[in-house]
Amino acid sequence: MTPKNSRRSRLETYDYDWKGNRTSNVINDGVSNRSAAYTFDRVDRLLTEMNPDERLEDTLDANGNRTQRLIKNGAGALQSTLS
Repeated sequence: MTPKNSRRSRLETYDYDWKGNRTSNVINDGVSNRSAAYTFDRVDRLLTEMNPDERLEDTLDANGNRTQRLIKNGAGALQSTLS
């Protein structure tokens, strides 16, 4: 148990590709690490966001509008589809 008046440090680190798109981040709150990774298409639109608990996969039309989002659990099983 953390004493009420103690302070925890929080460290956030980010990685970027050569175009400036964030490809990953890690947040350490002094107790645990949380991480996420991101992928982009050739014109820098976000396609996937992955963390240990879930994966979001977007399908885009020719204009870059999201037409579908698949939400999968950490094991890759489909949980939900948004259209």
